[in-house]
Amino acid sequence: MSFEHGLQPSDVLTNQELMNTFKCAMVGRMRFSHRTNALVLISDHTKSLYDDRWISNEFHYTGMGQVGNQSLDYSQNKKLYHSTHTNMTVYLFEVFTQNQYVFQGEVYLSGTPYQEEQLDRNNELRLVWVFPLSLKNEHDEILIPTEFLESRENIQEKKAKKLTQDELMKRASRASHKPGSRMVVTKGYERDVYVSEYVKRRANGTNQFYID
Repeated sequence: MSFEHGLQPSDVLTNQELMNTFKCAMVGRMRFSHRTNALVLISDHTKSLYDDRWISNEFHYTGMGQVGNQSLDYSQNKKLYHSTHTNMTVYLFEVFTQNQYVFQGEVYLSGTPYQEEQLDRNNELRLVWVFPLSLKNEHDEILIPTEFLESRENIQEKKAKKLTQDELMKRASRASHKPGSRMVVTKGYERDVYVSEYVKRRANGTNQFYID
C-alpha cells in the first residue's frame, strides 16, 4: 500500500521538497526510501546521458550505471526489476528545467525490461537496461508547461553545439526514431536536438544525411 504523499500529477517540487516528501536521498537517479518503502525514479531531460522517452502511453526508463554495460543485479535496477513481486511503490518524476521536478504519478513495470545500446559517460557505446513503465492511473492528465520543454531544449541544444562531429554523429545515430509527445497547451512532439544539430551541420556540406 502506498503512503500518503499528497501529490497530484503535474505538481512541481524542488529537490528539497522531493526529499522531504519521500524521505529519500537528495541525489541519485533512482532513490529508494526504507521509511516510505518507495522507489523514486527521476528522469532529468536537462542531462544527455540517458535516453528516456515516452512511447505512446509507456515510459521507457534507462537503468542505473554511467560507465560500461549495465546489470539488472546492480543497485536499484534490481529493485525495479523485482518491483512487481514486492509491496514497494514506484513513483516517476521528470525534470525539464533545473530543480523543477514534475510529478507524473505512481508507475509500475508494464513490460519486460530489454537491452539496447546507448552512449556512456565516456561517450562509448554500451548496453543498458530499459524498463517499460506505465502510470497506475492511466486517466490522469499530466500537463507540462510549454516553458519547461523550451528550457530543456535550450540546455540540450547548447550541449549539442559543443560536441565534435564524431560525437554528434554517434548521438544522432542512437536517437529514438519515434518522437515522444507531451500534453502542453497543445500536443507537441519532442525533437531530438542531436539529430537536429547533426543535420544542420551536414546541410552546410555536400553530403546528405539520412536516418532510416
